[in-house]
Amino acid sequence: MEIVESGVKFGPFEEIDIFQIEKVTNFVPDAKAVEFIWIRDHISSMIFVEAKSSFSKPESTDDFAMNLKDIYQKFTDSLLILLSTHCNRNPNVADCLPEKFRNINWSSMNIHFRLVIPNFKSEWLQPISDALRMQCKHILGAFKINKLNISILNKEMAIKQGLIIEDENV
Repeated sequence: MEIVESGVKFGPFEEIDIFQIEKVTNFVPDAKAVEFIWIRDHISSMIFVEAKSSFSKPESTDDFAMNLKDIYQKFTDSLLILLSTHCNRNPNVADCLPEKFRNINWSSMNIHFRLVIPNFKSEWLQPISDALRMQCKHILGAFKINKLNISILNKEMAIKQGLIIEDENV
């Protein structure tokens, strides 16, 4: 399966490995979700993926802070919605979950967060990574997630990580 978002094509993925949480329409009011969550069995990882066609640079203080807050909310809301569903607290989402996501072994799963901004230059990514890691500090600590598991990627980096397809016809 492939997912087209923000001018790039994500994939290819096995359908059983993907939960398009953003397409769920009946979950928690006011919650925001990432585009999708990808389980990579061979490395026991769950990757929360958000895509943006643009993002403010740190010099645009107010816009940058607002963009960070939006990504932070999508990452944390998605994680909490998935976890609450696993705890049988969210039956509306449970009905939409692929089987693999219903049987997650949370104690052994590595949790990663990826923000893909396809057209950004590599040198623009580190300040966003640093700021987002700082904003997510309490979630990282609570779930024992390494801060390096939050990455901001451009198109080239996302291709190397197997997230997107090198395809100019999107």
